[in-house]
Amino acid sequence: VWLQDAMVSIHAELAPPNNAHVIAQRGSFPSTGLGAALCCGFLYLKSDAETVKLLERVAPSTPPQPFDDQRALNDGVKAHAKTYGQPILWHTPPETITHKHPLTFTSPTVARASFGLLNVSYLPHSEFMRKCPSKADFRREPDVKVAHCQSGKYPQRKQSSLESHGLWFLPSNTSTYEPSLPKVLPSGIDSSMQQLGDTLAKLAGYK
Repeated sequence: VWLQDAMVSIHAELAPPNNAHVIAQRGSFPSTGLGAALCCGFLYLKSDAETVKLLERVAPSTPPQPFDDQRALNDGVKAHAKTYGQPILWHTPPETITHKHPLTFTSPTVARASFGLLNVSYLPHSEFMRKCPSKADFRREPDVKVAHCQSGKYPQRKQSSLESHGLWFLPSNTSTYEPSLPKVLPSGIDSSMQQLGDTLAKLAGYK
């Protein structure tokens, strides 16, 4: 859920001297040996040749079942450095240099690193939150720009988590999609959108 304009942070990482190709919030999965991972819940990929190389590496290793883009992305980023025969170069001490696992999951600062020729920015957890404090009401948290709270994978659990953090903005009688029920899109949606919905549901294991 976007609580502020997150593009301000994105543009700051894209601009010199940061020149980021990959910008993401911090996650805990998969274990990368770095202390934190790139979370695909909030992810920005710059459209350029270096990012295309990364995605060409990632795509073949992302099977449709189970569909886990986050593992493939993190593995691909680490492999990118090896492609160029270069170590991961950290640009933001002391967080990234003085610890065995350089990335602190809940750090309030941006961590920037180069994986070969690929520049990656790990956004601060204090602004792009993944591990949300229990019952925290983010409408009263001025520093949080995006809240992507960890919760169960099923719709009701996600709704309950959002409600407990003051992040559920739909009417209380809004129904959530159950994996056990057929996917029905609202009337007026054309057939191509219906086909897209069916395809995505199959990839997610709902059909």
